[in-house]
Amino acid sequence: VTENEAMNLLPEGYYEAVVQNAEETKSKAGNDMIKLTLIVYVPGQFERTVYDYLMGHAFRHKLFHFCDATVGREKAEKGTLEASDCLAQTVWVDLGIEKQDGYEPRNKVVDYHKTSPKDVKQADPEDDLPF
Repeated sequence: VTENEAMNLLPEGYYEAVVQNAEETKSKAGNDMIKLTLIVYVPGQFERTVYDYLMGHAFRHKLFHFCDATVGREKAEKGTLEASDCLAQTVWVDLGIEKQDGYEPRNKVVDYHKTSPKDVKQADPEDDLPF
């Protein structure tokens, strides 16, 4: 058993996840945000709960990438994303491990993707592109 497994942490990498819960709340600084409860799946093995926060003022790239992967970028651009829009959405997460002094290490969402990176076809320079 590795140290990460003993702490119930998933290794860094890409995982499929579903938004189990989403609630509108405020950050410690008083900014609007959406708190997500994600169920992260490890195929044929188990699942883990990971929390993340979508904010329009900080970590905007995660908000935009979440919307790109789920409800469409327009919601992020217009600032109209609501917690109810996030519920039951399936998304791929780039999961990392956050270590902070005074706290136990925890999994954290680094970014969101519409598909698994393995499913994304890399452009072949030999392909004849129609433009």
